[in-house]
Amino acid sequence: MSDRKKQTNAKASENPNTNCLEGRRCPKCGSYGPFTVLTRQWASIHDDGTDDPPKMYGDVEYDEDAPARCQGWPAEGRDEPVQIGEECDFEGKWGDFLEKKDA
Repeated sequence: MSDRKKQTNAKASENPNTNCLEGRRCPKCGSYGPFTVLTRQWASIHDDGTDDPPKMYGDVEYDEDAPARCQGWPAEGRDEPVQIGEECDFEGKWGDFLEKKDA
C-alpha cells in the first residue's frame, strides 16, 4: 500500500503522521493528508518568466493563517459529511487542520 493510501485511509482514531503533519487532520473528511498550503518562498523571476520548473530558494514559509486545501480522501470509519471514495474539497486556513483534542 502506498504511503498516501496509508495516510489517508488510517482509522479515524489513528494519526499516522509524526513529522510536518503531526496533529493535522482535515476537519471535513478526517484525512491525515496530504494537504496543499499556500507558502512564501523565494523564486528566480526573469523578464520572460520563471525557469521551468521554477528554481526555488530558501525555506518554505507558512503560518496558521495560510490558505490550505485538503487533497486527501476521507479516513475509514468517517462517513460524514463526505462518503468514502469521494474526494474532499475542504478549503480553509492551515490552523483549521489542527486536530481537536477531547476535553
